[in-house]
Amino acid sequence: MVCAVSVLNNACVLLSTCWIKRRPLSTTMRISLSLTGADTIASFFLGVSYFLNNILNAIAPPDPDSYTAEFYMGQCVRVAPERLTCVKLALEALRLGAVLVTMLHLLALASNHYLGALRPLHSHVRHVYLVVGLAAIWIVPEATLFAYFASFEDDGFRAPKNCGYRFLTHYDFHITFSLVFFFVLVLMVCIYVHIYIIVQRHERNRHRFRRTGSSHQRAELRQLNGRPHKQVHRTATDSSGWGSSATSEAPGGAGAESNGSTGDHGGTPTGAVAGLMRSARSRRGGSPQFRRNKKAIVTTLFILGSYLIGWMPGVISFMLVCDKDCLIPRDTLDPHSIRTLLVFWCVNMLIVIKTLANSLIYTSRMKEIKEARRSMCNALARRCCRFLPQSADPARGALFGGPPTDSTCAPCGPCGGADRMSMYSRSSTRRNNINGVGHHHGRRHPGQAQSDV
Repeated sequence: MVCAVSVLNNACVLLSTCWIKRRPLSTTMRISLSLTGADTIASFFLGVSYFLNNILNAIAPPDPDSYTAEFYMGQCVRVAPERLTCVKLALEALRLGAVLVTMLHLLALASNHYLGALRPLHSHVRHVYLVVGLAAIWIVPEATLFAYFASFEDDGFRAPKNCGYRFLTHYDFHITFSLVFFFVLVLMVCIYVHIYIIVQRHERNRHRFRRTGSSHQRAELRQLNGRPHKQVHRTATDSSGWGSSATSEAPGGAGAESNGSTGDHGGTPTGAVAGLMRSARSRRGGSPQFRRNKKAIVTTLFILGSYLIGWMPGVISFMLVCDKDCLIPRDTLDPHSIRTLLVFWCVNMLIVIKTLANSLIYTSRMKEIKEARRSMCNALARRCCRFLPQSADPARGALFGGPPTDSTCAPCGPCGGADRMSMYSRSSTRRNNINGVGHHHGRRHPGQAQSDV
């Protein structure tokens, strides 16, 4: 049931990409959506494997005459015959390959964030290279595992009568797969530690500039305004902006001038001051691209944390428990013990919950996914319920508390254009007429006095 919920939730995230307005999609978004597809496939294969290995014998039990007697822990037990062995072996290859595909997606995200932290204002990966890289991430692990499963002489897919799986119970396969997982994990940790060092260095430079400012910029501002150095620095660091500071610090205590310009002293253009001020603010806050990269890094760290919590117990148990040469032989575990069943149930449940948590991280951290999912729900609700108003903006429709638009409140009739107004337009017109401002003259001219408001 949890696997089905995870598959449906991830499928909704993938389906909502049709409603993403920002095109083309960024590299981080494309890799994240491909990662969502890998989570969907992993949840599906895990659910199918659990059904074939545990539920199928209960629903359709085999012939009682086909059971075999074996000695287990000093007791004679009846063992059910193996059915659909080749199908189970193929599902195991696909399931383990999905784990490697997911880890390689996380490594690709880490590499993309590393390039973004080094050069935040440059585009790094072309679309063709990205498609080829994602295709390789999807194909290479699965093909490698299928080739490995078929490489044994009398085992795997090349067993004489039926497919065998003895190599899966040996220590060599378990330790090899676990080492690949830990190698990718250590590589990602090293990348993100270096990214953290780069971000901290950028933050220190930003705070240093915020304290001292730029001497060259202060000289230009002093030359433009003709004001003392302290007033220029105080105005440059004022959070209320240049308009209010220039108005309050004008010589002679004068307010806004009659021609509508603020802080225009000695014929100096206001645009130069505003341009310098915008440059100072951008340097204080960092570039928008760097801030977006920083938010994407935090989102990926959340995803990486969910993978550590969800997969680390499963990988450790896979590395320690096997039939031969492992630290914990499988023969020493009682399959009917409550403790053993609880431990393995928790391990499998963490793996499934991990795939479900990633979609929740996407919808809570990524603005594009959040808005696209809201638009998709609004569009599907309007498609199913014909009585709902047809909003002009699917992302802000009346169904989700958005403001009514002309298409939701406009009357149906021949009159349209500028004369067709909603109830909110009529109320705003009435309110403007009461205040003495006409509906078509609501925009104030530059020379209008401040007392007209």
